[in-house]
Amino acid sequence: MASSKPRTLTTKHLCIAAAAPLSDAAELWRAPQEITRRSDGAALGQAVPGGAPENGIFALQLSLPDASPAIAAEALTALLGLYFEQNDVFWARLETEPPQPELAGALTGAGFGVTPQPDGRLLAEKAKSAWLAIGMCLGVGMGMSLGTAFGAGQGSGLSFGMCIGIAVGMAIGVTVDERDAKRRDTLRQAAGLPPAPPRVQRRQHR
Repeated sequence: MASSKPRTLTTKHLCIAAAAPLSDAAELWRAPQEITRRSDGAALGQAVPGGAPENGIFALQLSLPDASPAIAAEALTALLGLYFEQNDVFWARLETEPPQPELAGALTGAGFGVTPQPDGRLLAEKAKSAWLAIGMCLGVGMGMSLGTAFGAGQGSGLSFGMCIGIAVGMAIGVTVDERDAKRRDTLRQAAGLPPAPPRVQRRQHR
């Protein structure tokens, strides 16, 4: 199989790319990712995955000896986005050199779930699927198009199209979100991870 050009991740301050072309998709989980400073190309360090995921979990070692916690968080946020794009990957066991426990707050702020581990590592979790909101937006757009086409821009036609579009968008979004949640729960049990905390329902004040 022909080698593919490494994908470069570009952030505000960094460029991140595989150290060598990837001959197949599996090499993504073995190839070191070189991290350089965007402004001058200076090498800062690298991130090394620990192999293919098992039960939705993979390991990632980040080595940025002289980088600030903010730069380390920037690199991890970009890298987790790359790895969590892959199918059935929901968690990353993170090890940083030097250790930076303050990364937990930065990653939480970036939308990841973070759980400190007894061995000092962090367990980062992919953000929950949000296709319901996306489906709603797509449904509104589709509904407006249908309403304009069938109602020539009139109020009744537009309203009818919006109703159809929103219903379709909601159905698609709910289906995808539920499938994601069920798959995540299945892998969570297989990996022996604790159950996800229940959602807190807000009380409605009368």
